[in-house]
Amino acid sequence: MNVRVEIQRLSRPNQTLVDRLEQAHGDREPCVRAFKDAYKRYRLCCERLLLEWSVLRRYGNGPYYVRKVGGAFTAAQKKVARQFHAVAPFVEVDVFNAIIHARILLDRTVGLSRFFLPRAAQRPSFSSFNEHRKFLNRRRVPGITDTAYAEFIRSETEWLVEVLKEFRDHGLVHAERAAWTALATGWHPNNDLILLYALHGRQPVPGRGEITLPELLLNLRAFLERFNALGVNMMR
Repeated sequence: MNVRVEIQRLSRPNQTLVDRLEQAHGDREPCVRAFKDAYKRYRLCCERLLLEWSVLRRYGNGPYYVRKVGGAFTAAQKKVARQFHAVAPFVEVDVFNAIIHARILLDRTVGLSRFFLPRAAQRPSFSSFNEHRKFLNRRRVPGITDTAYAEFIRSETEWLVEVLKEFRDHGLVHAERAAWTALATGWHPNNDLILLYALHGRQPVPGRGEITLPELLLNLRAFLERFNALGVNMMR
């Protein structure tokens, strides 16, 4: 994973739908502003994590082993070691923030669908991604649940609910009610930063013990891009 490329992607999302909504409703439309604020917070969390991941990876590939065997750092290794000690205490809280703001972003994103889903006696929730998805899975409303958008939400967002939501809900927000005791951050064998994984008990998702940083970035980006494309198409 290239940190610079990922940060560029985060800073330049495809927001054609947002641009059109602002043209139609003004840049002070509350739902659009809520989405933009949520995306900004998610982006900042992920950018900070990417920079920290870069430092942790460089430290683990060099200074860590030098220190382990009692060797002397080079000037470059000293610089990396200083960077490591500056960011290491904050990685865990930044991980938790990224997970929480990713979930908030999902809620704010589906709120934009109020502008392109047809008006009907029954419409899905526009404040909760989970309730929005449940409605599209369980109800049959012509013009809404039979659209390509509804099929996308039903069939292409499993990770967002089954992994991200479960870790957020049962690992962070309601951890005291869970049958396991803790989450931690760590490293994947291919050097991907593990955002969260279960310790000392049941995994928050059966058969699933971890979330990696590339997974979070990839799944959220895919969701936002597809949502944007479908929303623009339905507004035509």
